[in-house]
Amino acid sequence: METLDVYITQYLPARSLAVLLPGFVLLVVLILDPWTTLVLLFAAPMLILMLALIGGRAKMLTERRFLELSWMSAFFLDMLQGLTTLKLFGRSKQQAATIDAISRQYGKTTMEVLATAFQTSLVMEWAATAATALVALEVSYRLMGGALRFAPALAVLLLTPEFFLPLRTLALRYHAGAAGKAALERIDAILGEGQDDLTQRRRKTKRRGGGRA
Repeated sequence: METLDVYITQYLPARSLAVLLPGFVLLVVLILDPWTTLVLLFAAPMLILMLALIGGRAKMLTERRFLELSWMSAFFLDMLQGLTTLKLFGRSKQQAATIDAISRQYGKTTMEVLATAFQTSLVMEWAATAATALVALEVSYRLMGGALRFAPALAVLLLTPEFFLPLRTLALRYHAGAAGKAALERIDAILGEGQDDLTQRRRKTKRRGGGRA
């Protein structure tokens, strides 16, 4: 449940802005300089594709982390319930080593998730910087050639970073989004199991009531 806080307050707004704000900036740039629009239309899908490719690995690692966390919680519960038995049979030290190994594996998976999240942000930063530099290059070339006036050129250069800013912010929040989605799927599964149990109990109650009648 704690994971959903960041998912709702940070990832969902960032995803909405990544859809709305670039479209608005693209429309303004189209009015000012149609040639720059072509560059942005080429760069934006490439950034989204890279985000999806790297983000897919982040989602997979996050789901594996949640499975490991669930298994680890169940294992610790079994350990606490059977602690007296383990003490009687002298198996407590062996289980302590098992706990240490499980904790190390969980920490390794967590670091893999964080490393993937940092890689996503780094790739998006580099790609957005390269695309902004490309826009600056073509605008400067046409400005010096007299094909573009100074005022539209300056406006386009100022708007280009704002076009990529929501995508970069989404990359920073992508880890929170992957963790939130995995948590939602886990919550839905738990609620679904509870709903199935409740339905089965109601059916049994109806059958008993029908049998008595």
